[in-house]
Amino acid sequence: MKGDVAYRASAWHGWFQGLIHALYYSRVSVHGRGHLPSSGPLLMVMLHRNGAVDGFVYRALWPEICYTLKANLRKSLLGRIFFDGLEIVRNHDGSDADENRAVIARCVEVLQQGAGLGIFPEGTSKLGPAHLPFRSGAARIAQQYRSERDDLRVLPCGIHYERAWAFRSRVEIVIGAPIALEAGDSLGTIRRKFTAALEEAGANFPDAATQQLAERLAYAATLGTTHSYAKVLQQCAAGIPGEIRQAEETWEKRCAGRRLWRHQGVPLFPLRPVALYALAALVLSAVVLPGVVVQCVPLGVAAMAGKMLADDTNVIALWRILTGVPLALLWNVALAAVLLWAGAWWWLLAAWAFSAGMWFSWYRWKKTIVVTMNGIWHRDLRAAALGWHAAVMKALGL
Repeated sequence: MKGDVAYRASAWHGWFQGLIHALYYSRVSVHGRGHLPSSGPLLMVMLHRNGAVDGFVYRALWPEICYTLKANLRKSLLGRIFFDGLEIVRNHDGSDADENRAVIARCVEVLQQGAGLGIFPEGTSKLGPAHLPFRSGAARIAQQYRSERDDLRVLPCGIHYERAWAFRSRVEIVIGAPIALEAGDSLGTIRRKFTAALEEAGANFPDAATQQLAERLAYAATLGTTHSYAKVLQQCAAGIPGEIRQAEETWEKRCAGRRLWRHQGVPLFPLRPVALYALAALVLSAVVLPGVVVQCVPLGVAAMAGKMLADDTNVIALWRILTGVPLALLWNVALAAVLLWAGAWWWLLAAWAFSAGMWFSWYRWKKTIVVTMNGIWHRDLRAAALGWHAAVMKALGL
């Protein structure tokens, strides 16, 4: 974009937010990337699950995207470092902020200049079993744009976290097919189209218990396979087979009263001799634990912030990031200054090597520890656990 623009995406925030999601989550997978255009006006309507962290993760789709965001996120210097976008000032008179005409006009301007615009129609986030009510702002923007031009591509996006708050967990983004809009579509018609497309890209459950079961099943289906967590989650949202519920009930009775080790809510057991997993756990621990010691201050403060400052699970990751990332940068600058001043540059290289090893190995290390501990202390449950997994895979047709 050249000349005067309604909004220019910040290169700094595109890079920094990309770094953040790469640091906090071990893998971000994207399904449906072929729907993204190479250029031209793009409106992304996105499901909102994990607070402002969703925006960091969605950057993996389109680094130059412009988001709408609450103005109070950028009031402080720290906020301006972390967040960018078209600021929405929420009115205090009870009116719907999505009906702010000035913001809608500015969003339309952004699209008219050929940029990408990201909107969270829910307005706020929740990690609950179903999406929150969709507001009208995104539909109004699309309707106003379509009244003048017909080159807008609208894409629905769903986001699925294995463990939204967990350090080095995994995330999958689902980009749905473009939403077909007609010039004469009413606001209500556009909202219905957006709702249908977003529900297809997401996964809605009748209650929290069903959601938690589906998340365990989706994670279990990825173990040792190339199956998509998001796709299995959506399959479960369409209905969990009775065979799985029966297998789940049998398994819960079998392990009742046992304190099993779990990863992502699932008790893992060895497929091979437990000694191999114990050896792998020792090797990984020799890399991860020194890295934890080196980075103990930022990791510890971030963990405390997630417990003490977060008022719900959907902002735990945000508080960890807002405290841990700046502190990690300062901590490592100080570490480098001290060790280089002391002439111990080799210790600095070793410290950073262990830190990188911890970062790369954290997810695998936790899984290996869980498998090893269950294989040693609960080996009598191994056959039942593997039977439960086999029953799940068969019932899901995987």
